[in-house]
Amino acid sequence: MTEDAKTECEEVRPLNEREVRFTWRDGHAATYSYAYIRRNCRCASCVNEWTHEPILDPETVPEDLTVRSIEPVGHYALKFEFRDGHDTGIYAWNFIRSVCPCPSCVQAKATG
Repeated sequence: MTEDAKTECEEVRPLNEREVRFTWRDGHAATYSYAYIRRNCRCASCVNEWTHEPILDPETVPEDLTVRSIEPVGHYALKFEFRDGHDTGIYAWNFIRSVCPCPSCVQAKATG
C-alpha cells in the first residue's frame, strides 16, 4: 500500500449533527465527532505559530458541537465552519488521517 492510499479520502459523509465518517482509498474508515476535529485544530488561533503550544483549551469545546458547513480546500483539505463560530482551520487529508480516533489507529500510535 502506498502512502497516498492512506491519505487519499474517497468519501466524507456526515452521519448526524455531531459526526462525520471518512473513508480512505486503502479501505480504512473512521467516524470523527465534530468536537474531536475542532479540538485538533492547528490554526494560529488554536496553536501558537512559533512555539506550537496549544492556545485552545480543549475543555471549552462542547461535546455536542455541530457544523454549519464542510467545504473542500483545493484537492488537499477540508474547511469546517463550526457552530461555535470557529472557521479558520484548514484540515489537510494527511492530518485528518494522522489523528484518526478509531481504536486500531489509536493503538498503532501508542505502540509506535
